[in-house]
Amino acid sequence: LTRYSFGPYPHFFASLGLAVLIYDKRGTGASSGTRFDASTGTLMDPAFYPEDLTMDALAAFRFLQARDDIDHKRIGLWGSSEGGMLVTQVAARSPEVAFIIDSSGFMGPLWETLLYQAGAVAKQTGYSDADVQRVIEFTKLWMRVARTGEGWDDFVRARDELRRKNLDALFQSSGEFTSVTQMQWDWTHVLSFSPLPDLKKVSCPVLALYGEIDSLTPVKSAAETIGRALSDAGNRDVTVKVLPGAGHSLAVASGDRMAPGVFETLRSWVVTRAHMSGSTDIR
Repeated sequence: LTRYSFGPYPHFFASLGLAVLIYDKRGTGASSGTRFDASTGTLMDPAFYPEDLTMDALAAFRFLQARDDIDHKRIGLWGSSEGGMLVTQVAARSPEVAFIIDSSGFMGPLWETLLYQAGAVAKQTGYSDADVQRVIEFTKLWMRVARTGEGWDDFVRARDELRRKNLDALFQSSGEFTSVTQMQWDWTHVLSFSPLPDLKKVSCPVLALYGEIDSLTPVKSAAETIGRALSDAGNRDVTVKVLPGAGHSLAVASGDRMAPGVFETLRSWVVTRAHMSGSTDIR
């Protein structure tokens, strides 16, 4: 996403008196660089997801630390979806991060998240129960071939059959695969990634917000996992909330307004963790 993709959030944080930095993710907007994944058709060893994105966010954090008009001891990170996961990775790299807010970030192996999305998106799209199951079974096949390197011909046949039936609710990068080698690279470098090992290194305050009807992140497992993992690692300032009726962006189902409680929760939590009065400009 580009810097213009975050709706009211940047303005909301600025209204609290926070200085706000947003940036175009690599390969989008005015940012250079190429985001690697299987859909590029390029196998870029030895890169592993999400190393490039984590280091980009850490560079933004370091940039703020170097500014005279920023209190470098009170810099926090907010991210949504993939960005919600990424803030945990940055905090694991730098104990200088003051706090993080994970909004709808996945908290398990990426392949499990894609499997969840396959069924949830197909159901949301209006597919019949039988077609939803077909999409799920295809996604399982995709992951199995990527993991084992066996069954490429089965994958191609299944993909072509789903397309003939117009059942393409969620192909992600799978629509671009041209060889089993590419699939296996995707498994090793992208799909097998899990953010969980690094959670044990996150010592700063953490707020995790999820929407009850999210079709892109498996909310129940994500909310339980991040809370348990951080607690087991000894982090005693962890708040996890699931907002009723909210979707992936924490908006209500219609998408025309944010779910009740989103900004109230953010305001009270951030003001406390950043040691703010709620209206004082941070310099």
